[in-house]
Amino acid sequence: MVANSYITNHSFRQSEIVPLLVTGFTGTLRYWWDQHLTTELKNLIIHAVKLNEDGLPIFEEQIGQCIEDGVNTLFYTIIEHFIGTPPVILLLESMIN
Repeated sequence: MVANSYITNHSFRQSEIVPLLVTGFTGTLRYWWDQHLTTELKNLIIHAVKLNEDGLPIFEEQIGQCIEDGVNTLFYTIIEHFIGTPPVILLLESMIN
């Protein structure tokens, strides 16, 4: 909800929102972000973009750039690290393969 508010009401980009969300991390999440992830992985999360079925970035003609996906990537990475691959993703992968 916070990310949507920043995008809608303040025209923030996702690459600006992810660091704001991370600022609020405490305890285990803070330790995970600070100690477990390398600077390269943090930057990959912050600057993530949506990919098509072929794994290529989706370019949005109207805005003249790739569609950012840092917030979703942050949440997915947290879930994957602490819980494992979400069952929905496993189900989708089994349907594709």
